[in-house]
Amino acid sequence: EHKAAPNELKMASLRVTGLVTMNTRTISGLKSIQEMLKPNSGTPWGNRFGLLQIPIPMADMESPLDYVRKAKQIIDRKKLSLEVFLTSRLLGLPGRQASAACFYKTLANTTLAITNMVGPMEKAAMNRIPVKSFFFSISGLPQTLLLTIVSYMGNLRIDVIGAKGYVDSETLANHFSECFQEIRDASDAFRG
Repeated sequence: EHKAAPNELKMASLRVTGLVTMNTRTISGLKSIQEMLKPNSGTPWGNRFGLLQIPIPMADMESPLDYVRKAKQIIDRKKLSLEVFLTSRLLGLPGRQASAACFYKTLANTTLAITNMVGPMEKAAMNRIPVKSFFFSISGLPQTLLLTIVSYMGNLRIDVIGAKGYVDSETLANHFSECFQEIRDASDAFRG
C-alpha cells in the first residue's frame, strides 16, 4: 500500500486555475482587411475570443506525458461546453465597462493566463526587412503568471511573464526547460 508523502498531499490539494483564451472566429480562408470591414462579412474584423477556465492537474503522475494527456482531456471536455461561447457573448455585450468588469473579474479569479497565436508558416518581412522572430504580450492583467505562445515558420516561442516579487523568473525558466525536455524525451520513448 502506497502512503502519500506530505508533499504529494499538499500538491494534490492545490487549486490552480489557468485561463485559456480560445479563438471563436470561424476561418473560411484568408480575407483582405477591406473584405473583413464590409458589413455582413463572413469573417468580421476584430478580436473574436472566449475564455476557458481550466483546472491545472497538480497530482504526481508517473510520466510527464500523463500531465499532457490529462490537460488535453480537460480542455477537450471543456471545449464542448458552452463556456467559451457564453464568455464570448458576455464580452461582446454593449457597454465597455460591463465587458471590462466581466473580463477583469474572470482574470482576477485565476492563477495564470495562457494565450496563443498561430503565426505565418512563411517568412515575413516588414518594410523588406526579414522578421527573425516575434512575440506578443498583454499588459495590465491581475495574474502573477502569464504564458504567451506563438508559432512562426514552424517554430514555437513561449514567453513567460511573472510578476516581480512573486515569481523567480530564472528558476521558473529552468523548470519550464526541464519539463519540456522531459515531455519531449517521454514522447520520443513512447514513439519508440
